[in-house]
Amino acid sequence: HLERYSESIYRLTKDYEHETNCVNIIRNMSLDLMKELKENYKNSKATVKEDAYERK
Repeated sequence: HLERYSESIYRLTKDYEHETNCVNIIRNMSLDLMKELKENYKNSKATVKEDAYERK
């Protein structure tokens, strides 16, 4: 009985590791996305300013 118990605990920790791994991957992906969006926003604002300046 004890052996089966430790096995289920082991399986639980394995699942937990896998889950936190997935969560970290998703978090990193969303952070990268946010960074990319901010960069794109900055760049688009910069190009709009340049366009307005060139038109004068």
